[in-house]
Amino acid sequence: MKKAVIWFVAVVLIASLALAGCTPQTEETDTPPVAEEKVLIVRATSDPTTFQPDVAGNDAAYGIAQNVFNRLVKLDADIQVIPDLARSWSSSEDGLSITFNLVQNAKWHDGEPVTSKDVKYTFDYIKDHPECFAHNYFKNVESISAPDDYTVVFHMSRPDSAVLGYLAWYATFIMPEHVYNNGQPWEENPANQAPIGSGPFKFEKHNPGVNVVLVKNSEYWEAEPKLDKLIYQIIPDDATAVQALLNGEVDYMTLPATEVESFKSNPDFTLVPYSLPSPLYMVFNFDEGKDVPFAVRKAIAMCINRDEISTKVFAGIQPPEYNFYPSVMGWSSNSDAPAPSFDIEGAKAVLEAAGYTKDAEGYYVRGLVVDCFSQSYIDAVKLISAACKDAGIELIINALEGQAWSTKVSTNQDFVIATLGGFQGPDVSALAGRISTEGAMNHGDYSNARIDELFELGLVSTDPAVRKPYYHEIQKIMSEELPTIPIVGYQAYTCQASYVKDSPYECAGRAGWSEYLYTDIVK
Repeated sequence: MKKAVIWFVAVVLIASLALAGCTPQTEETDTPPVAEEKVLIVRATSDPTTFQPDVAGNDAAYGIAQNVFNRLVKLDADIQVIPDLARSWSSSEDGLSITFNLVQNAKWHDGEPVTSKDVKYTFDYIKDHPECFAHNYFKNVESISAPDDYTVVFHMSRPDSAVLGYLAWYATFIMPEHVYNNGQPWEENPANQAPIGSGPFKFEKHNPGVNVVLVKNSEYWEAEPKLDKLIYQIIPDDATAVQALLNGEVDYMTLPATEVESFKSNPDFTLVPYSLPSPLYMVFNFDEGKDVPFAVRKAIAMCINRDEISTKVFAGIQPPEYNFYPSVMGWSSNSDAPAPSFDIEGAKAVLEAAGYTKDAEGYYVRGLVVDCFSQSYIDAVKLISAACKDAGIELIINALEGQAWSTKVSTNQDFVIATLGGFQGPDVSALAGRISTEGAMNHGDYSNARIDELFELGLVSTDPAVRKPYYHEIQKIMSEELPTIPIVGYQAYTCQASYVKDSPYECAGRAGWSEYLYTDIVK
């Protein structure tokens, strides 16, 4: 396999002595072993625009951030909360305080110590700035104190069972106060393009459109990384990425579902299966002038042949999903309130009952545009569009590059219908981010006062038996109003070259979700 390697070669001195009248003698030293720098190349699907991980949703830089920065706690590959900077934590009996005990030898990449002041500064800023992605997640955090350099206390206005999961998930990386507390908004800080973290790898450089290069932090507080470099190679196209993997130009990536079977039989690679609460779903815009009437939403829902999509687009690996919260999440998912089943004639009947009539070309409804990105999402919508045509609904696909989609749908909310994916864990309360009135990812501006109330009630206890009725009722309302429509669940395989050992999905319980602290290259 072709692969760029960097060699460190010691200089060998060969002394030769030739004296007149003497027999020449040559003394050689043994050549020391050649040391190969360990470089792991990971496929990235898009180019980061910033390395500030806490202000906006930033999927392109999320994996990178998990290696450059730390959090208080983090998620592993099994979606479990495990220690990070906080080595232990405890809640008061009344649930009104959570105390975190920090590691005492962590340092920022510039050598400054990481202390509780950095943690307090980070979350005070997030709480005080609504533009921060995680701002609404901490609305029940009344204040944060740092009684000593290695203790942080969250003081709660009310018990909140979701807080720990939010701390472990997205946009909650600890920022260095001495770098960011300079009077500038976080999004304008120069460090956003050359981040200083406390994680196992240091930022080296970003070659836009090509790659992001990280180097190991030899003084990392938890352990010295085994890799010398971690390179995120930016390859948006799946077919190109697969070929790069076969050529040895990429060592590690998540495989497109259609490629899984061919790689299973290839001895040069190791596949690791995993599941996430990250379904593909369709979302509708509820803003005036962009809203789609309920009868049309229901008719579209009845034009989704999940079995066909699962088989033809995802090679049967990503299963049909009918539940409004991912089935993989067990007790919190309500299978008694599913999305409508596939039924073309039923869709026509729904439209006709609502007063729609066909035009000369056989359409009840014309001109509905679906904004989507990612080839698999586009292919899924093509099948939905074909079924909708049979039911008299015209769905027009607007295929976008990831960043353009994010700007149009997420930032500007300039859409009628869109396809979304994304993580909905580690706790069912994360669904609030998608459909509660103030949810950070409620791109369609859906609002239901009862749902908002139920989300609040579901936070008071950590007991699943107490929480389950609230979250099941939320999903029942969703099934009746259809602000979103589930399509398929998320299952996938990571693929790594056979010389890659202890990748993140093989290190559950030790490493973070996309963290390469323990990953090694053994040839």
